[in-house]
Amino acid sequence: MAQTITTAAGFVLIATGCTDKATTQGCYDPEQLSNAQMNLRASLNYTDLSTSTSACRGCSYFTQGSQTADCGNCAIFNGSVSAKGHCSSWSPKA
Repeated sequence: MAQTITTAAGFVLIATGCTDKATTQGCYDPEQLSNAQMNLRASLNYTDLSTSTSACRGCSYFTQGSQTADCGNCAIFNGSVSAKGHCSSWSPKA
């Protein structure tokens, strides 16, 4: 499901939910995110399923969640993300 967001400046952003529903469903609900949260995810090119080897699971901003290995929390987004996700602020864990 895609969500279209129009910013105050008139930019249109399209944010999508989990692309790998079998493994990432339930990490977060895009309907519950504020426009600011959606805009931040869009500005950092967040995706639920990384096409590179740089997944959230290996990022220094990622903390593994306790409910499932497929979800965790991101310090940048201050909320849940897919462990298989990626954004342009990805930084390898030390």
